[in-house]
Amino acid sequence: VSSNENSKVLIWTIFTENAKYLKRELNKLGIKSEYLIGMVETSQREVIVNDFNNLESQLKVVIANPFTVGESVSLHHGCNHAIYLERDYNCSNFVQSKDRIHRVGSKFSEVNYEYLVSKGTIDEVIAKRLELKVARMSELVDDDIPFFKLLEDDNEEAILLRESLNLYKKS
Repeated sequence: VSSNENSKVLIWTIFTENAKYLKRELNKLGIKSEYLIGMVETSQREVIVNDFNNLESQLKVVIANPFTVGESVSLHHGCNHAIYLERDYNCSNFVQSKDRIHRVGSKFSEVNYEYLVSKGTIDEVIAKRLELKVARMSELVDDDIPFFKLLEDDNEEAILLRESLNLYKKS
């Protein structure tokens, strides 16, 4: 993390007990932190997000759960550094979590992600599986939609499909 006094960090954790423990330990060190997990009321989450995005705020760390902080939560105004304490196999939650601080309109020129992975543990297996899933997801998103690509081809299957669609339109 940068030595900038306004630096803020987002820590991702799957387990709520880890979030609670980490918050207690950070507070003992004098580092103001809050968590965004299921037990935090929606109205309080909004207060925490606004405080975190305020660069003048003393709130330096948010500990979040990807099941709770999904779409429509923007943390990119106050933070460009995320640490993943642990992850699970859910690729869409992982990609969503990365998007919380990597967005158009960010004040930061770069985004940093740190992954805590212990050698020889399930964390290592999950990291490898997520890497494969993210690559496959990117491949699918970047590729043409097979159905539409088929409509453009001149092979026999494409011609029959186009004829079928034309018959469907006429009836």
